[in-house]
Amino acid sequence: MNDVTVCVVLYQSGRFVAGLVDSLVRQTQAPVACVFCLNDGDESVVPQLRRVPGEIDILRPGHNIGFAAGMNLCLRKVRTPYVLVLNPDVVLDADFVAIAVSAISVPGLAAVGGKILKLHDGPPTIDSTGLTMQPWWRWVDRGHGMPDRGQFDRAGPVLGLCAAAVLYDYRALEQVQEHGQFFDEEFRIYKEDVDLSLRLRDLGRGLWYEPRARAFHARGFAYGDRRRMPAEIRRVSLRNRYLL
Repeated sequence: MNDVTVCVVLYQSGRFVAGLVDSLVRQTQAPVACVFCLNDGDESVVPQLRRVPGEIDILRPGHNIGFAAGMNLCLRKVRTPYVLVLNPDVVLDADFVAIAVSAISVPGLAAVGGKILKLHDGPPTIDSTGLTMQPWWRWVDRGHGMPDRGQFDRAGPVLGLCAAAVLYDYRALEQVQEHGQFFDEEFRIYKEDVDLSLRLRDLGRGLWYEPRARAFHARGFAYGDRRRMPAEIRRVSLRNRYLL
């Protein structure tokens, strides 16, 4: 069975929902279930979310509990072999799910990520082709901000995967979770995907980059643009670097 559940945490994401949903509807391999966590309680997005094929589960925690905790609520609902974790500001190519499922069928892999490009009207620009570590223990998205000229068109293992769009083997997630936490909730937001990548690798499982699986990511803030970030987000991002 290659069934896939999609999990998405939403917070002030209304302007992106139509694009996300349209791309899920177009998938050549449709998800059998989708779990959405409304961290801001915005019920106006619910009719759009219900357009996605398959079983729909909408969680309402009552307040903003952060990405990690919201995603953990979603992941506890999963009953399929694979789970696709998505940010709400992502749009997928129509064959993303099918390609990722084919790639993750290789024994020993825990997760597959694709080529994530910036969601904008300009020339193709890379958002993430996996996570890599700089010498001073700063984890960054590989290739971020570079023009896409095919320099990352070779599939292969990576150190980590950006959780904006990742297909996980759910059994691997179950092996690394602790007390129902797949993503460590101490991170709340930022770097939680790095932490999960490290734990999956410690398990001896591989992380794979598959460039044929393409996604497009709006991303609220770009590297080098930290002055636009609220001070609290900058503080959490810096703190989480040292939690790893």
